[in-house]
Amino acid sequence: MMQIDLGNNPEKYLQVRGGTDGQGQLLVQIANPTAVPVRGLQINIRYLDSNGQVRSLSRTLNGTLAAGQSTPAATGLGPFQDPSQFEVRLTAAQIAR
Repeated sequence: MMQIDLGNNPEKYLQVRGGTDGQGQLLVQIANPTAVPVRGLQINIRYLDSNGQVRSLSRTLNGTLAAGQSTPAATGLGPFQDPSQFEVRLTAAQIAR
């Protein structure tokens, strides 16, 4: 049933987390613990800008994430002082054929 449900619930099968590098720039790590490759990964990032306003953006990652692999993605956002300043969600994915 993963094939049917992956598009609607990608976070049920894949793992995503946000963190910062040494300069406070937001990095996203996506892991695929499943037995199938996935593609069309889309992340949504909500964050506080330098004026304290909540902003949101979506990014689609190119390529295929192999089964059992993970990949980092730089966002170009930051610097952030605290993890409470951002939230990262995986909003789309599909099985690669």
